[in-house]
Amino acid sequence: MRSGIVVHRVVALSPDEVESIDGLPLTAPGRTLIDVAPLVALRDLERMTARVRREEVLSAAQLDSLLTRYRGYRGVAPLRVVLGQPGGPRFTRSEAEVRFLDLVRSAELPLPRTNLRVGPYELDAAWPRERVAVEIDGYEYHRSRVRFEADRRKDAWLAAKGYQVIRVTWRQLTEHAIWTAAQVAQALARAGSILP
Repeated sequence: MRSGIVVHRVVALSPDEVESIDGLPLTAPGRTLIDVAPLVALRDLERMTARVRREEVLSAAQLDSLLTRYRGYRGVAPLRVVLGQPGGPRFTRSEAEVRFLDLVRSAELPLPRTNLRVGPYELDAAWPRERVAVEIDGYEYHRSRVRFEADRRKDAWLAAKGYQVIRVTWRQLTEHAIWTAAQVAQALARAGSILP
């Protein structure tokens, strides 16, 4: 066996816990989530859970039923933590988005909607009622003229719809986190959000 691979064995699986893709037997998404939950960090479990919800692989009711069906399994406790977060698990596409959510939580700000579609655009993080959006800009992706122009178009469209757009870089997230959190908090407060 290859090094770095850990084999997990299960005595028995119900027929509904197994699926087959191209003849390869796999555990069903719900069972996989339960099995993986105690082995990964909570932020990774949140991403996985949000993704199965976003892609409609599992509904909220199906996720709730997992907690009952697998009561006593090690994966239930961490899955409960993720599902019990206010507003449920948040879908993120990058480490920067995960870090931004961590920052919002540590600053005890209201949680944004993530990867929210508004008109023709998808916003990294947004508070629709307050009309505040945060776009997380990585240098590699946003340094070209085409991306620069597209970002300006997006900002202008959102401004016309009444949104304040805050652009945040990786460095601001990692080296100036308090300043970044304060900037978001001030925008939310100006927009009338009740902050803790």
